[in-house]
Amino acid sequence: MEKNREIISKNNINVEVFLIRSLIGKLNKKVKVLKALGLNKIGDKKVHFLNQSIKGMLNETINMILLSEVSNV
Repeated sequence: MEKNREIISKNNINVEVFLIRSLIGKLNKKVKVLKALGLNKIGDKKVHFLNQSIKGMLNETINMILLSEVSNV
């Protein structure tokens, strides 16, 4: 979790978002945010460019995802 927050505080980098928790039983708002990020099932990974809109989406679902920096896309 702490590592996720450190990565979100950076700007203009590529991040790989990895879904580690199930969508079952979660608030509809969080499910929609995760699907908008392209994460549908546990284990799904997507690479996103970290800007303000993506940061907001990641902050909303921080407890369900794992982030890592990506140097090359």
